[in-house]
Amino acid sequence: MFYKNVLYVMVQFMFGYYSVFSGQTMYEKWIYQIYNVTFTGLHNIWYALFDFEFEKEVFMTTPIFYSIGMQNLVFNMKEFWIWVAYACLQALMILMVCFYTAEDTQIENGKTFNFWAGGHHVYMNCVLLANLIILKMQHAYTGVNIVIVTLQICSFFFLLWYFSMELQTDVIYRFMSEFVSSKTAWLGCFFVVTSLWTIDHMLHALRLSMAYCFASKDETPAQILEKQEA
Repeated sequence: MFYKNVLYVMVQFMFGYYSVFSGQTMYEKWIYQIYNVTFTGLHNIWYALFDFEFEKEVFMTTPIFYSIGMQNLVFNMKEFWIWVAYACLQALMILMVCFYTAEDTQIENGKTFNFWAGGHHVYMNCVLLANLIILKMQHAYTGVNIVIVTLQICSFFFLLWYFSMELQTDVIYRFMSEFVSSKTAWLGCFFVVTSLWTIDHMLHALRLSMAYCFASKDETPAQILEKQEA
């Protein structure tokens, strides 16, 4: 919950350095308001209620599995700030890869890529990462969670198209052709999404290396790994 909100807000904050903190937003005002309600909310609820690492009978007969909660191994201030830092780094990556690199690129009609089209590419990548990262974390792939993620992502494209057609006085009116026109922006999107399986694995390896370096002498490698994987 913290991660996905830090992600799409920090992009706006970082853009403030570029816009001299003028208050200029990158997202259309209506679609901006439904990020949590429509694009990222339901999957979090499903994950919290129905994703189990083991069968319920195993939890009932193996109380040691509850120790990670009693020892605050999963939810503590260290983990909180790690996730905040992770979201900030991803926000910076999205802004640089999907906005700045595509901003002055030429599209098919000879014009340069529009500011609002670039801003909504940024928004789209926030929606994609917020959904895919929690899907990647899940233990039980029942099919329902995949359907929920698919519907949430598809709802972004549908509502973006709907608002662009219906809000005639809005900044994104009839802009869908330009939104899909920049090959550079879509290449940046591909890079951002695949970073969940490339950069993330490198960060995970770095975190394990740091944990081994700063672990106490009494801890075994298996205990260190168990803490990191908890």
